[in-house]
Amino acid sequence: MSERHSPKSPEAHVSSSEKIANSSENLGSEVNERAKNSIENSAERAENARNEIENHAAYSKETAGVLAEKSDADTTEVRWWSSELKSQTLDRTLSRVRRRLSKPERTLSKVVHQKTVEAVSDVTGKTIARPSGILVGSICAFIGSLIAYLVARRVGGELSPSIGIIFFAGGFVVGIVGETLVYVIRKYRLKKSA
Repeated sequence: MSERHSPKSPEAHVSSSEKIANSSENLGSEVNERAKNSIENSAERAENARNEIENHAAYSKETAGVLAEKSDADTTEVRWWSSELKSQTLDRTLSRVRRRLSKPERTLSKVVHQKTVEAVSDVTGKTIARPSGILVGSICAFIGSLIAYLVARRVGGELSPSIGIIFFAGGFVVGIVGETLVYVIRKYRLKKSA
């Protein structure tokens, strides 16, 4: 603790302050130069980007014109996909997924994904199991069963177990007919407005 530091001479202080002033001036000029270069570089980069965009736009217009001419000239072009490719892709995907399934799930998947079962399911999904029919049928079954129950309780009679099914079937038919009418009316309005 009793170390003594020799005081620096005043000339040493002056030379170090001059060094700091010179380095700050150099740093300031260097920063200004970099800023100018950065502005010039960003302007150049922006111009390059504009030129590149214009080149791509011109290329896109040329390509679109060539494709339009090509499609007009040859409309019987063979597509690269086919039903064989589609079935092969489906088979590969199913086998890949089935490897991860348990034994009962794998068996069920084999049954469900047979061509006949899928065809019946698709036809049924498009015709019978319409959401509007199921929705209206279930609402009618609920409301109709509730009314029938309340009437039977008030009068003292018995309630038939098939009453809910009858109301559901009636509501289902009303829903399908309603959906068909909406479809026909929309089609008629579109045809009339066009």
